[in-house]
Formats: sequence, structure tokens, C-alpha cells
Amino acid sequence: MVCGFRATTKNKYRELQDHLVRQHFQDRIKSALPTRRPFMCPDDGCKVEGKDWQALMRHYTGKHGILEGYLKEVIASGQVARGMLRNGNGEKMRTYMFDFSCLI
Repeated sequence: MVCGFRATTKNKYRELQDHLVRQHFQDRIKSALPTRRPFMCPDDGCKVEGKDWQALMRHYTGKHGILEGYLKEVIASGQVARGMLRNGNGEKMRTYMFDFSCLI
């Protein structure tokens, strides 16, 4: 089964970020973040407090390169195919299209 993600909103990066966290890396992200207030960033030296879990998740996975690191791990393991990520209109979004069939 191939993931088949297609961005449909104006904020395609955020939509992709949310999708990757919820569908492919949820367990890893959830184990790293607090589940109740205060939603403080777990990165050493970072003092950001999210207004809610989703805000902290977006900060942590984006600003600290967490998703990028996870994706690099998966690519290095040979579990995904490289290609071109496109949005719902066929426009180029990112350098890679990830086949997450191994993660679903």
C-alpha cells in the first residue's frame, strides 16, 4: 500500500508536516512530547511553550528538524523511493516523493 498523500490546502508544508506526524511518525513524536500542560519543547536549551500539543508538535518537528531527521533515516535505510513530491494540483512541493508503504 502506498501512502498517496496529496496536499489540498494553501499551507502545503504544514499539511505535509501534520500528515507525516499523524500517519507515519506518531509514536516517535508522541513519546518525545509532553501530553499535558505545560507544553514545553523537549529540545535542550529551547524555552518554547506551545499553547497546545499541536502547536508544540509543529514547533518541535519543524524548527528543530525532527521530521527531516526521521525522513533522512528512512531514506538511508532504503525503505522509501526517491522522486518528486507534488501537491493535489500536480505542482512540485519538495525534492522527494516518499513511498511510506513500509511504515503504514
